[in-house]
Amino acid sequence: MRKLVFVGLLVARKGVLDLLAALAMPGVMPVDGRLTVVGDGPQRGEAERLVEEGVLRGKVEFLGFRADVPELLLAGDALVLPSSMEQQPLVVAEAMSAGKPVVATDTGGVADMVGASGYLAQPGDVAGLADRLRALFGDPDPAGIGRELASRAQARFTPEACARRHLELYEGLVK
Repeated sequence: MRKLVFVGLLVARKGVLDLLAALAMPGVMPVDGRLTVVGDGPQRGEAERLVEEGVLRGKVEFLGFRADVPELLLAGDALVLPSSMEQQPLVVAEAMSAGKPVVATDTGGVADMVGASGYLAQPGDVAGLADRLRALFGDPDPAGIGRELASRAQARFTPEACARRHLELYEGLVK
């Protein structure tokens, strides 16, 4: 099975409706594909209705808010974050640390976080998001991408790496 995980508020700027539209496009969601939606918000009712009335029926699970996000990311195969606006989302760093591929929109610092190993679409581009999802599902070695992202996360997001970068910044300022 191929299990995608979305984590976030179910509000317009997080793009959950765009994600559902992309997954519903012909040839995107594999027969064994599933999506777990972690979070809640004003768009939940509409999202659940779209799933129940469309081709994604039985393929999407809505969990609401959860405290066990790291475990849910580990249980999934990839993170999807189709936001129209982000800065440096913690959930992307968590997915990378868990060795999971990331399909996201090129907004804020996301592209810098995932580098060339991420699957990026433009915000609001449902067809582009669908293409990136197809690319993920068609990748012969998604675990290899996950390993690359885990290594990148280890080098950039651990407390030690952050402390080292801050120290370098401060040393540069005092010189």
